[in-house]
Amino acid sequence: MKKQPTHAILLAVAVLATLTSLAMITWQHELLLASILLIAGALVGFALGQSRTNAPPHHHMEQPQPQQEQPKSTTVTTPPADQHPARLLAVLAELQTLQDTDDLLQRYQAFIRVAEASLQNALGQATVSLWCPDPHYNTLVECVIPPAHKAHGRSAANILGSDRSACVVPFDSPAIRHALQTSQPFLRYPYRPSQPGTTALHCDACLWLEREFGRPLLVNVQLAQAPTGKKPRQDFRAACKLITLYWRQLQAANQRQWCAEHDQNTGALHPDQFLRKSQAWALDLAHDDEPFTLVTLAAPGFRATFAHHAQLWSQLTTQLVANLRQSLANATPHYLLGRMADDVFALFLPGKDAFLAQLLIDNMNKEISQPSQNDENITVHHDKLELRWALADHNQYADDLETMLNSLYRRLSHTTAARTTLPFDQKQEVMNPCK
Repeated sequence: MKKQPTHAILLAVAVLATLTSLAMITWQHELLLASILLIAGALVGFALGQSRTNAPPHHHMEQPQPQQEQPKSTTVTTPPADQHPARLLAVLAELQTLQDTDDLLQRYQAFIRVAEASLQNALGQATVSLWCPDPHYNTLVECVIPPAHKAHGRSAANILGSDRSACVVPFDSPAIRHALQTSQPFLRYPYRPSQPGTTALHCDACLWLEREFGRPLLVNVQLAQAPTGKKPRQDFRAACKLITLYWRQLQAANQRQWCAEHDQNTGALHPDQFLRKSQAWALDLAHDDEPFTLVTLAAPGFRATFAHHAQLWSQLTTQLVANLRQSLANATPHYLLGRMADDVFALFLPGKDAFLAQLLIDNMNKEISQPSQNDENITVHHDKLELRWALADHNQYADDLETMLNSLYRRLSHTTAARTTLPFDQKQEVMNPCK
C-alpha cells in the first residue's frame, strides 16, 4: 500500500513558520537567520525525500504475474443419441434387412419404419400413412401393412395394424394433387391443426413415390403439433430424399426377386416357386379349416400348332396368360398362377371349394378369346385352341401339394376339353430360311 508523506510536510511547514516569526523579531541577528534557513531547508528536504521514498517509481511499471498454464481438457463431448450417426446406422440396418429377406411384407415393414423415423425426426410427433389412388384417380385407398412386432407409440399404432380394413377417401385435396402433378414434396408451414368432423384426408405434409410398374404411392403425414425443429423445411426435404432413396432400393430388390421367381414372357410363377408358395398357403388354410382348390390347365393343341414358330408361340402364350389374369381379376382378388410347362399352367384358389372353382373356370373359359396374331412371314389358318383342366379341393389334400398336383396331371387326358376358336387372317404362308 502507498503511504502519503502528509505528516512530514506539515511538520516542516510548521517549523519553518515558527522560526521565520522568531527571525522577524530578532532580524538583526544574521547568524540566527542563517541557522533558521539552514534548518528549514533541511526539514523541507527531509519531507520531500520521504515523499519520494514512499511514492512508486515512475520508470518501473508493475508487471502482472504470469499465470500458470492450465492443462488442456481431454474430455470428449458425446453427441446426442438422435444425431446423424445413430440414424445412419438405423437406416443401414434396414437396408441390410431389405437385401437379406425374400419376404415382400418384411421389406415394406422396413420401409415404413424408415419413413416414419425420418419424418418424425424432421417434423416431430406425426402419423404416417400410405395411400394408393384408384385407376381413375378419384379416390385414395389406404395401404394397411401388418406390424412385424407389437408396436409402441401413438404413430406406429395408427400406421400398422392387421385388425382393421383399409380406408377409402376422396382424392379431393388440392395440396396432394399439386404434389402429384409437380412431383415435389409438400409441407404446410406454418402449421394448422386439422378441423374435427371432416371426412377428407388431412395432409400436413406428403410425398409421392413413383413406381416403374403401377400407380404411384402417397406418403401422407399428419402432425400432432407444430414442427419443433429450427429449420423444418430443410429437415423435411432431407427426410424426403432419404425416403426416396430407400424406396428406389426397395423397388430394385422387388424387381430382382420378381425376375428370379416369374417367367419373363407370361409373368406366371416358375414351377418351384409356385409349389413353395402354394404349399405354404395350403398349410395355413388347412390349419384354419379354410377351403382351397388346385387347378391344372393345359393347351396341348396350342403347342402342336406353333411348335416350329417359337416367336409366335411366345406371343400367343403371353396373350393367353394375360386373358387368364384379366378373367381371374374379375372373379377373385387372391390367387397363384404358375407355368409348370410350355403349355401347362397351375392355379391355386384360396377360399374356394370345388364347386365355386368349377363355376370360375366355366366363366373364365367363356371370357377368353384369342385375338388375331399376324406375323409378316408366318400365316396360320383357322384352328381350335383346346383348353383342358382338372381340379381338386382341400378334401383331397394330404399335406403334400406336389403329390396332389401330379395326380391332376394324370387326369388331364381324361377330362372334357373346351374348344375356343382362334381367328387368324388368311394369308399365303411364306417361310424364310434361317440366316
